[in-house]
Parts: sequence; C-alpha cells; structure tokens
Amino acid sequence: MSQDPPKGPDTEVESTVDRFEHEIEELEQPLGLSARQWIVGVAVMAGIVGAFLLGSYLQAKKADASRPAILVIETISPRSGLLYEKPTRFQWDSISRTSQYVLSIREYQGDRDLIIRETPTSTIELTEDEVGRLAKGGRYQWKVLARSSDGWTIGEGNSSFSL
Repeated sequence: MSQDPPKGPDTEVESTVDRFEHEIEELEQPLGLSARQWIVGVAVMAGIVGAFLLGSYLQAKKADASRPAILVIETISPRSGLLYEKPTRFQWDSISRTSQYVLSIREYQGDRDLIIRETPTSTIELTEDEVGRLAKGGRYQWKVLARSSDGWTIGEGNSSFSL
C-alpha cells in the first residue's frame, strides 16, 4: 500500500510542472496597477520635483545687496618668492569705494600676525621695528583687506615671500 495523500475535492496534488507554470503566470502579471502604488509613486515624484525646485531657488537667490561682493586685490610689491633683502614697502592695486586698507603679515601658515597696519592708500612703508620682526631664512605671507566706509570687507589680496 502506498502512502499517497488522500485525493478529494479539496486536495489536489500539484506537479512541479504545474508549480512552474503558476510561477510564470505570477511573474507575467503587470506590476503597479494598484491605486496605492500609483499614489505613492506620484507622492515620491512630487517630493523629488519639489526638492529640485527649492534647491534651484535657493541657489539662484541673489546675494545680499547691502553687503558688497569681495573683489580680488592684485599684490604688487614685494613680489612672491625668495627675496634677498627684507621688504620695507608693501604695495597693491587700489580698488574703488575703499576707505581703509588693512595690511597683515605673518609667518607662513602661522596663526598670529607679526604686523598689522591700516592706511587709506595702497602703499605702506614699514618702520624699522616692523622690518626687524622679519628674520632671514623665514617664510611669510601677507594679506591686504579693503574696507568700505561702512566697515565691510570689499576686497582681499594675498601673497607670500621668503628671506
């Protein structure tokens, strides 16, 4: 006597071929036809489009008109590179609407200024004391900031030199 499962109206034995055909039929059914899937898809797309539009708006937002753009100041003297004598004169191109220039000199990649001076012109002559702070064999960087009459920084120039 064999141990075959009982066959009746509610029990039907499915062969591997039948199972394979049912799986193929399930795979061939179209996806995404339910209303819930459509709503979720539309919501996701709306979110992506909204994020894109918001990002575009924020990026295109104009700069604050009360704060002027910072211009590049061309440094003239001392020239960048190795100098054979300690520089005494610092000069840069002037820019319009500047009421004050601020010159700062520090050791290359240092964290504190050795010299800070303000002037209304585009040239500064260092004092003997200031020149004495620059040592032979040292590397220095200098920066000039242009300030408007309102105190805004409207220009900046950088250079470096070695002695």
